[in-house]
Amino acid sequence: MDQQILTLQRQSSNDGFTPDTGTAPVGGMAGGLLILGAIGVACLWASRRSAGRGSSPASRQALHWVAQGKALERSQQYEAAIAAYDAGLQEHPQDYRLWHERGLALAKLQRFEAAIESYDRAYEICPQQSNLAHERGDALLELGRYEEAIASFDICLRYGEDGHILTDRAYALMQLGRPGEALPLLERVLQQAKSRRPIDPATVSRAHYYQIEVLCELQRWQLAWQSALTAVSRYPDPYFKRQFERIEQQLAQA
Repeated sequence: MDQQILTLQRQSSNDGFTPDTGTAPVGGMAGGLLILGAIGVACLWASRRSAGRGSSPASRQALHWVAQGKALERSQQYEAAIAAYDAGLQEHPQDYRLWHERGLALAKLQRFEAAIESYDRAYEICPQQSNLAHERGDALLELGRYEEAIASFDICLRYGEDGHILTDRAYALMQLGRPGEALPLLERVLQQAKSRRPIDPATVSRAHYYQIEVLCELQRWQLAWQSALTAVSRYPDPYFKRQFERIEQQLAQA
């Protein structure tokens, strides 16, 4: 799986079951950075199309700074990219694209508080950009501010249901110790994948892993075993195998 991973360590409050302490998929920026980058590219492309249809000189000038910053980001010069966005904002403080791209660059440097400030500024200027609420939620996940992250995801979900956002919302609920609320969200994502609704494979596998973890936390062992058996046959990632083995050990001890 082409995504960052980290250790998920959650302890069941009732039976001592310890979820996998090896690497496992994670939500937030780690799980969504590639998607957010794609959103940024899509916004940039849309802006370029708009610029070609008679947009204002100021808008085209702001787009020049966006393009300069993105070029620097492609060579991983994130501090220089932020400086380019800042220079553009000196001239165009009301251009949401510059605030948006600045937030993305800051998030790549793990400067999530500053990224949230940029996302908030962009959202004030252009509230119809629902992806800003998603990116803000991802940054809040990284800061462990799960209730606030859920509120941001809910804003984004008003514009339409999205498997990636539902999975991130479920992850936040899991971290708050609310597995019963997380489970229906994860099962909805998996059902959407079965119905061939377009969902990226990384999101589907992450939702499947979380669903199994939630079933374990709820002590629904047979359902967890059945889901884990399916996951082992479907995904090559080693943490699914470890997850399945832990569940089998738990069932053997029951």
